[in-house]
Amino acid sequence: MTLQTAFEIAMAKVMRKYAQLGAGVVIRAWRSLRLDGSWNEELDREFPMLGISASTPGYDDGQRSMYIDVQFDARTHVDDDQDHAVITEMETEVQRVLDIIFDKAAKPTITGAAYDDFVAYVDELATCHIGGMTYGEPSPPVDDGNTQSIQITMRVHYSRRIGG
Repeated sequence: MTLQTAFEIAMAKVMRKYAQLGAGVVIRAWRSLRLDGSWNEELDREFPMLGISASTPGYDDGQRSMYIDVQFDARTHVDDDQDHAVITEMETEVQRVLDIIFDKAAKPTITGAAYDDFVAYVDELATCHIGGMTYGEPSPPVDDGNTQSIQITMRVHYSRRIGG
């Protein structure tokens, strides 16, 4: 399993456990749809939805450590969420959980079960050492006339663990 897939699955598990996203919100990990019992091939993209996708690995300065950007894409149908209340609530919850993860990664002595769970889930799926978290570039909400989305990106810094 690639680290991108492991990070997507781990973040999806964390969001399911800690984020209060509201009734009917589907969490969709991009690379592992068939591994997720909640995914319905006939419906595929149900809304409201939190899509989680991870970039291919990149290298930090000096190429001593690596990173993967994990993008959280909250989406609703424009007609079902005309006042943006549902998508704003989703954004707020995702940001709240990511802040908990970020805070614990920055200062390991504070309480942060969401971060601990993320690391444990990754350890079950892949071999790496999580070195920290930073936020990616911010972006404004997008409305394409049919769906609207808000994206938040968390950069996961890591190094490979050789030999397990």
